[in-house]
Amino acid sequence: MKLKISMHDKIILLMFFGIVFFAAGYVFGYRPQMEKAEAFQAESVSVREHLDRLLKMAEKKEYYVKETSSMRKKIEDYMAQFPADIKEEDGILLASAMENSLDMKASSVGLGTKEFVAAMDGRSQSDIEEQQEAADASENQEDTTTPVLYRTQDDLQISITYTSLKELTEYLASQNGRMTIDSVNASFDPTTGNLTGTLTVDLFSMTGTSNSYTKPDAGSVAHGTGNLFGTIENAEAGK
Repeated sequence: MKLKISMHDKIILLMFFGIVFFAAGYVFGYRPQMEKAEAFQAESVSVREHLDRLLKMAEKKEYYVKETSSMRKKIEDYMAQFPADIKEEDGILLASAMENSLDMKASSVGLGTKEFVAAMDGRSQSDIEEQQEAADASENQEDTTTPVLYRTQDDLQISITYTSLKELTEYLASQNGRMTIDSVNASFDPTTGNLTGTLTVDLFSMTGTSNSYTKPDAGSVAHGTGNLFGTIENAEAGK
C-alpha cells in the first residue's frame, strides 16, 4: 500500500524540515559563533580600556618619573636621619648634653637592648633572620639586605625643673638622629623644688642603609671626673 502525500502535506513537511534545519543551524552554528564574538568583543573592550589607561600614563611619563625621583629622594633623606647603631656612649653623652642645655641633672643612665621595630619591606624579624642565615650559608653572596628599624631605650634617673621638662620634647627633636620621649615618671621634690624620677628616651637606628656608625662627639664633657653623670659645673670643679 502506497502512502499518498498531498501537495499540502509536502509543503507542511518542507516547512517543518526548514524550521528544524534553521533551529539546528542557530543552536549549533550561529549561537556559538555569536557567543564567541560577544566574548571577543568584551575582551577587546577590556584590552582597549587597559590600552587607554597605559596611553594616558604614557602622556604623563615625565610627571611620574619626576614624582618617583622626588619620592625616592625623600625616602633617602628620611633614612639618612637614622644612625646605623646605638651604643652605650650614645646614651651617656645624650644625658650629658641634656644637662648642658637644660636645667636638669642625671644621676644614672642605663641603655637597654636593641629591639626590632619594622623592616622596610614589611617582613618580620624571624623572616629577616632566616634569610640572613641562608645567605651566610650560601656561596652566593648576593646582597639581600633591606633597611630595618630598631629601637634602643635610654633610661635616666633625673632631677629637672618643670620649665625644662616642657622644653625636653623640643630639645630631643632638635638633636641629630631620631629620638622621642617614651615615658616620664616624676614627682615634686620639696627639698629642691624640682621634679625627680625616671625618664625613658627611645633612640632609633636603622641597618641596611649606606650609613655607618659614627662615634658621638664628647665635646666639652669632662673626662676623669669622679661623678660621670654630674653637671658640667661639678665636672669643672673636679678638674
